[in-house]
Amino acid sequence: MMHIGLMSGVDKATKATKVVMVRIEENNNEEVTGMSLTPDERAATINELSQNFDLAGVSLNQAADELHTTTDHLRQVLNLQVTRIEEPWILRNYLVSIILDQGKEPYPFSKLNGDPSRYPFLDDQFIQRGKLA
Repeated sequence: MMHIGLMSGVDKATKATKVVMVRIEENNNEEVTGMSLTPDERAATINELSQNFDLAGVSLNQAADELHTTTDHLRQVLNLQVTRIEEPWILRNYLVSIILDQGKEPYPFSKLNGDPSRYPFLDDQFIQRGKLA
């Protein structure tokens, strides 16, 4: 059996905010994989999510309903205060889909770009379900 947890903190040496997913196997061996964002990258990602949320033109209530979550949790994801590392990707995909359906161009993402399945530390199946935790 495998358990997955998410840890975050600030690297004292680099001042970078780190979000790390920890995978704990039943035999108690730990495999740590993940990504880190500097404070500037974190601020940029929060801004990019906000810009695309505004561009999509959906209300907080509508987005929360469609993502099967609460407005409070959606606000947390918009601010990268996540319970699962995949949640910003789910929100990104949701917003990009709405924006493209409206015939508009999404505001570019600097870190949440490309195919999330290329990152081995992300659960692509969870992202594909399109529901926030």
